[in-house]
Amino acid sequence: MRRNLILGCAVWFLIPAFATSTFSQQPENKAAVVSTGAAPKVKESEEAIAKRVAASAEAFNKRDAKAFASFWVPQGEYIDESGEAFVGRDSIESFFTNVFKERPEITVQLITESIRVQ
Repeated sequence: MRRNLILGCAVWFLIPAFATSTFSQQPENKAAVVSTGAAPKVKESEEAIAKRVAASAEAFNKRDAKAFASFWVPQGEYIDESGEAFVGRDSIESFFTNVFKERPEITVQLITESIRVQ
């Protein structure tokens, strides 16, 4: 149960970190995006997201809590199965350091079914 919850929460809380780093420079004029060739940029963004998802799973499976926590935004939040919130990368890192010590067998596999970039 704990493994499924951690996986589920991790996926939902990782997505904002990926989006923040990938889309931090959104153009103001969407019409300009269409006229300047948005398709290649969308493909690049999708590939960048897919790489970050894979890198986050790799950090988790290496039990590298610091690297795994780096996928959250600086004031990101992780809520465990008991409802306790861990706010900020340091707190999230500390939480996962303990998880990795208590559950050395735990692993994660992230499967991306689709990525939609606008």
